[in-house]
Amino acid sequence: MEPADPDQFKILTFAVVILLPALPVAWKAAGWRGDTFKKWSDRVDIAHAGLNERASAELVALQDDISDMLAGGLPGEVSADPDPIVLRANRCAVLLRARDRLRGRFEKYRRLTYLLVPAVVSYFVGWLAGTLYFTEVMHKSWVKLTSFVVGGLAIVTTLCIYVLYAYFESKLTKAEEMAAGKR
Repeated sequence: MEPADPDQFKILTFAVVILLPALPVAWKAAGWRGDTFKKWSDRVDIAHAGLNERASAELVALQDDISDMLAGGLPGEVSADPDPIVLRANRCAVLLRARDRLRGRFEKYRRLTYLLVPAVVSYFVGWLAGTLYFTEVMHKSWVKLTSFVVGGLAIVTTLCIYVLYAYFESKLTKAEEMAAGKR
């Protein structure tokens, strides 16, 4: 029996080290869709209702402010500072914009969950191709190219998914805070 080649052992060790970061990502991908829906579905409904309620209250207050400003006579005869009214109208617009974007952002956030599983599978395919090539099980140059292209695209895709995940999570949280009156 021949002793194992030390280079092969180094390559296999490196292959295992490269595989390790994919394991928690694969675990996350397996339950991400259900976790996302469970975590955010009711919260989005509550935030939507809260934003709608706050916008309605701002509109009523805006109407009252305009009525108070015009109570002195005809609009051409009244000289009042319009800044408080403009600020209230802008707050109302911000609330309505957040409300209108909330459900669409939640849907995009949920769609990200469908992309993570194929990205992880692609990473495993790239990892397997690279391991087969560099351990000299397969000597084809297309295997090496496949490992770099598929693995690299999977890594870039996964990073993009997590960046978008953080973006949508922050936007949903911000809308939730606005609905609660904390912003």
